[in-house]
Amino acid sequence: KRLVGDFSPVRGRADQGALFENWVFSELSKTMISPDELHYWRTRAGAEVDFVLHQVGSPPVAIEVKVSPRPGKLSRGARSFIEAYQPEVFLTVSADVEAKAEIGGVRCRWIRADQLRGHIPRRFQEV
Repeated sequence: KRLVGDFSPVRGRADQGALFENWVFSELSKTMISPDELHYWRTRAGAEVDFVLHQVGSPPVAIEVKVSPRPGKLSRGARSFIEAYQPEVFLTVSADVEAKAEIGGVRCRWIRADQLRGHIPRRFQEV
């Protein structure tokens, strides 16, 4: 049996978002000191954030993965999370978008995937 059988370029594939999110998860897993600090957030209404890095006693770091984000624009899930938890930073990871904004009093950053490790606070990373 084949899992997918699609070896075409990732750009334009129907599953490119899932593939990209899986890659970010893999990178976070390799970087994190403790896998217990890596979470997912979703409300009953369906608003969600792809990844939440959390240690007791510190504000969380939220990470959204978007293939084609709109700089300065956050999803409903992102806005709900910011309102409820006031994260240290809200990162939107994409292939090529870079931007900065402050939304709801929270630093929001749109970063390229190759910049991910540089934006994860040291307290979450293996040294």
